[in-house]
Amino acid sequence: MPNTCSFAISNVFCWICFRADMLNKLGGDVTVVHLPEAGLHENTHFPMSDLNNREVAELMYEWLCAKGLD
Repeated sequence: MPNTCSFAISNVFCWICFRADMLNKLGGDVTVVHLPEAGLHENTHFPMSDLNNREVAELMYEWLCAKGLD
């Protein structure tokens, strides 16, 4: 999963990446995913209400499995 910051995306997204990097430096384990970069488009802020909610859930499940949290 991508964990990058591109100013071309938006300043808000870059702020999120900045915060994620800060939390990771403090020992956290934050992964930022820009859904269009992950191949998921037409999403809102309510991922389980979107028409592609199954794909979003699969992406989240893959992340959980990668962290040993499944």
